[in-house]
Amino acid sequence: MRTGRRLELTETGRPVRSGADKIFEIGGEPEEALRSKAGAQLASFRVGITEVEPKSPACQLLSSALCSPVPLRIICREDKLARLLSGLALHRVDLV
Repeated sequence: MRTGRRLELTETGRPVRSGADKIFEIGGEPEEALRSKAGAQLASFRVGITEVEPKSPACQLLSSALCSPVPLRIICREDKLARLLSGLALHRVDLV
């Protein structure tokens, strides 16, 4: 649904998006299993960025994680603040 210049999910779209997020999360599990078998398992650092957050400053903040002595796989997820905070509480996200 369009609200001004932005698109927002409808009541029907919210549970569909939630289901799609779960599918993509599950879809990543075989890839993770293959990486661990190959010995290329990297530590994952899951970051949540709000939809309204400018991406350039967020990238600058995350650049220090790229200089870590431990190789990291940075996974960024963009969403509404309330969903990101609930993901943080459920340990699905490491940083918001």
